[in-house]
Amino acid sequence: MLVGAGSWAWIALGSRWAVPAVVVYAALCGVAADPRWHECGHGTAFRTSWLNELACFPASFMLLREPTVWRWSHVRHHSDTIVVGRDAETIFPRPIDVRAWGVNLFGLTSVPAMVRRIVRHARGRPDGAVVGDELECPKHNGRFRLADGSPTRQPVTEGLAAYEVQVDVDWIRVRSVPNQTSGSTPV
Repeated sequence: MLVGAGSWAWIALGSRWAVPAVVVYAALCGVAADPRWHECGHGTAFRTSWLNELACFPASFMLLREPTVWRWSHVRHHSDTIVVGRDAETIFPRPIDVRAWGVNLFGLTSVPAMVRRIVRHARGRPDGAVVGDELECPKHNGRFRLADGSPTRQPVTEGLAAYEVQVDVDWIRVRSVPNQTSGSTPV
């Protein structure tokens, strides 16, 4: 169905049938890719991890998602589901702004933001702004100390995982740094 809808969209370019063809193709891409990306990211779609990885990356690409970044935020999401300020995957604030939701229904705000985020990550830049020796979270403006991930400004109350990184000629060594606020070491 996806190949058929894509072919229809390609053939219909320049005609009045292009809009419905692209809508059908986009709906099939989203419907097909979203559960595939999510379950493969959890490692539950297939029995083998290599097959989950193989399916996860193309499905993530179809939805403009980064599988590695998503796994980190999704662990936090499962720990703090719908806890404001802690659940990184709560997209819409409560109460929902219906106008903003309607505009974003067509990806007018989220798609450009996702593309900018992917490009920023590909260039090795974090999501937040680095201010002195702190990282500022773009979602809630809390700050974390870069050296150990401990919180330095509200509303943040728990630290981030921090890692000491050494780059040699042939090796990259990563060692976890215990968080100063909770004493936990990242998994």
